[in-house]
This record gives sequence, structure tokens and C-alpha cells, in this order.
Amino acid sequence: MMYSYLEEFLYLVQKHFSKETKPEGKGSIRRFKSVFKEGLGIDLEKDPDWQFISDCEKSRDCLLHANGRIDLSKDRAEIEKIVSRSDSLLKLDQQRIVLTGEFIKKVSIVLRNFIAKVESKRPG
Repeated sequence: MMYSYLEEFLYLVQKHFSKETKPEGKGSIRRFKSVFKEGLGIDLEKDPDWQFISDCEKSRDCLLHANGRIDLSKDRAEIEKIVSRSDSLLKLDQQRIVLTGEFIKKVSIVLRNFIAKVESKRPG
């Protein structure tokens, strides 16, 4: 649900602050990178919160499209890297991603920080 709210926030940022820049592609929140760079001067590639959010998106996709099974994921190696660099916030149990309570808390904190950062950059 937090991811859905973020996606709506990104859409509204694009709609209100970067009307000339259109999102690239479909589906992924990564389509908004150029909107942020051109519309607000935020380079998401260098933002650690955005990197975490991108990992969350890939984990979410595995949960939704492969029932959390990394062995059925389109990009198993990437999911394994995400789990290994999560500092035990994500775990694997019989090839399935397990979200810990601490992971959910961190998602909430990172999203609040990211949204606050974006709001501080908006024009006017």
C-alpha cells in the first residue's frame, strides 16, 4: 500500500511540477527519473533513499509476480543481491522473500524522508 501511495505521489509531482517532461516507459516507478531531474533538479540515481525504494520495487515485483519465490523471478540474481544487502531486513525461507517488521518500518521512514526531500525542492 505504501508503494501505491508513492507511485501516486510521483505521478502528481510530474503533473504539477514537470508538465513538459513525460515519464519514460510504463509500469515502473523508475519511469519518473527524468521528471525529477528536469523538473526539480533531483538526480535520483545519486539518492540513497531512491536506491532503497528501487530495491523495494524489485522485491515487490517478485512478491506479486512470482509469489515471492526468487527461483521464479525474472531476475533471480538481482533479488538475491537485494536480500543480501538488506542487513537482514529481508530474508529468504525456502526460496521465498520474507519481509521483516523492521523492513516495513524502514520502508515507511525512507518514504517519508524521500517525500519531504522532494517537497523541499518544489518551486514556489
